[in-house]
Amino acid sequence: MVVSGIRVMEANGEWLQAAEQVLRGFLPHQRAHYAANIATVERYFDEAAHDRELADLHAHYGPPDGCVLLALDGEDPAGVVCLRRFDMERCEMKRLFVPRDHRRKGIGRILSLALIDHARMIGYKKMVLDTGTFMVESQALYTSMGFRYVDPYYAVRDELRNDLVYMELTL
Repeated sequence: MVVSGIRVMEANGEWLQAAEQVLRGFLPHQRAHYAANIATVERYFDEAAHDRELADLHAHYGPPDGCVLLALDGEDPAGVVCLRRFDMERCEMKRLFVPRDHRRKGIGRILSLALIDHARMIGYKKMVLDTGTFMVESQALYTSMGFRYVDPYYAVRDELRNDLVYMELTL
């Protein structure tokens, strides 16, 4: 898929390694960009678990139940989003990330829409996600695509209960 010069593809082989490299910037970005909410960022992310996830993205998000989508701006890896099965009817969007050098080009929207299309193709009925209450840019993107706020869809640790919002899109 190519939109506005941005190419989106399912990351496999060397492109899966490129997706991993992009996602290595995710946690440092969260810490820097949301420094005012660093306590929540630190409570939410288990760094060791994040490292294990990155070491084997395919095991966490691979087919047949999920995918890792990579956006390319020319030949430059410019963003990633992941999909995984949540239950028989729902999938979960995870790790949408566009590095700073590639922002303001619509890449987050392009990746999200491609992921939604992929989820429909696999046969999911709904897509769920969580994000921080302070991540207003993310929430604006998701609501503009039709996501609505819902109650937590998984057991939430008490120390995070008031720091996260949960959203769902009927596919």
